[in-house]
Amino acid sequence: MGRSWCFVATALAFAVFGIGAVAANVLYFLPVRVLAPRGATPLRLARAGIRVGFRAFLQLLATLGVVKLDIDREGLARLGKGGAVIVANHPTLLDVLVLLAYVEQAGCVVKESLWRNPFVAIALG
Repeated sequence: MGRSWCFVATALAFAVFGIGAVAANVLYFLPVRVLAPRGATPLRLARAGIRVGFRAFLQLLATLGVVKLDIDREGLARLGKGGAVIVANHPTLLDVLVLLAYVEQAGCVVKESLWRNPFVAIALG
């Protein structure tokens, strides 16, 4: 992949992430917080939405050639058992996306500024 394409694909990915986050907040996360079905856990529904959205975004990144993901399905199944603390070896936004996309009941410790970020704040809260 050439440098020019990498730049364009990365810029496109950032744009899709921002637009997708706003759309997801308005069309999914806000309604989930307000209209969650009786007996449903809004947090569980929000995490499911995050998993679906992040998996789709990671698939887009892979399709564009920005990243190559090699998911260890056996290791992933062990993570789903619960009671694990997972620490990314170099915590970037991409590490968090991968973890939240593939670990069913994941929660993250995030820096305070993300709570004020309009693209992610509704999903976090």
